[in-house]
Amino acid sequence: MPGSTHEGLRLLLSNRPELVRELLAVIGVSLPAGPLVEVSSAYSDLAPATYSADLVVAIESARARAGIVVEVQNAIDADKSYAWPRYAATEHARRRCATWVLVIATNERVAAWARRPIATFQAGTAWVPLVLGPSQIPRITR
Repeated sequence: MPGSTHEGLRLLLSNRPELVRELLAVIGVSLPAGPLVEVSSAYSDLAPATYSADLVVAIESARARAGIVVEVQNAIDADKSYAWPRYAATEHARRRCATWVLVIATNERVAAWARRPIATFQAGTAWVPLVLGPSQIPRITR
């Protein structure tokens, strides 16, 4: 359940989408050049269910396109092993470009859980989101 920490991190990233690029660099992911802007984070199917990520930012420049789904995770939630790959696949299909799911875990136990491979539809393969735990998040000094 989202709380003040969850909402605070989501708002911070929403107000400064370029911070997503800086956080991904911490774990060795280099995004293409271009400004990051917040885009719709709701995913709908023909069925009435709607899935909504915490934040989605995208690069949509003449030179590059990319989508990054950001999820702030305060607790272990087994349903996320179904939602996160869905977000990645939907965003990939929607933007037709490289897509990442970045999980920002608010404690190390949740970070370790989020890093576990998720079994997908294709037997013998697994999908893993990018995960930042508290020990990897740079301190804000300004």
